Amino acid sequence: MVVVAPRLICNACRYCRRGLPNQCENYKTLGITLDGGLAPYVVAPARALYKISRDVPLDDAVFAEVLACVASGTTRVAVNAGESVVILGAGPVGLLFGMVYRASGAGKIIVTDVAPFRLDMAKKNGADVVINSREEDVETLVQEHTELGADIVVDAVGALLPQALKLARRGGRIVLFGMQPNALPPTSQYLITRYELSVYGAFGAANQFPGVVQMLERGIVKPSPLITHRIPASDAPKAFDAMRAGETMKVIVTH
Repeated sequence: MVVVAPRLICNACRYCRRGLPNQCENYKTLGITLDGGLAPYVVAPARALYKISRDVPLDDAVFAEVLACVASGTTRVAVNAGESVVILGAGPVGLLFGMVYRASGAGKIIVTDVAPFRLDMAKKNGADVVINSREEDVETLVQEHTELGADIVVDAVGALLPQALKLARRGGRIVLFGMQPNALPPTSQYLITRYELSVYGAFGAANQFPGVVQMLERGIVKPSPLITHRIPASDAPKAFDAMRAGETMKVIVTH
């Protein structure tokens, strides 16, 4: 069995030559910039394929690509044993961050969101504390549960850096993973400087597929509980509607 890394590197640009494929100047992705999404079959180049044991359930293997992206983020900001982590956004990516950080030795994991369904899923999948940011004071509750603030804050939404700066402890680290190109939140550079905060961007899967395959084969992370819906391709629009309504976690589209 194989898993597909949909991002294709050119192997020729100055970034690929220096081992930074996620910064490729000719960045192409199967299913986005190239055909291959939501189709019964797709032709992928050999360099985008990675062998994975048949013993890995397909429901876990399908997470390989997004898990590789999350692994890139956790590599950028590694957790030390027992450190607290706040994850802003309880979608599949946010919960995968929680799973990987937990497997790496994190202590308390706090997840925030505005969708009750997703917060419930976060609680069922390892979060110690869940906070509805629409109804509760996130900053106050994070302080109560961590005393100093979070050692690590992950923005899995893409517009919450201002909040992340307030939730991290002095000397803490922030991972910016979610992307919203049109979101332009105001940022206080003073907080970063005064409290010596480290802010890291994390984009794509930078050389993480081999490690993620081993992670899945050894059962270190088992993401299949995040699957909430299975929908035939003919009903794919319904899946997107349910996702926008915050009523799903991970949707598997079949044919």
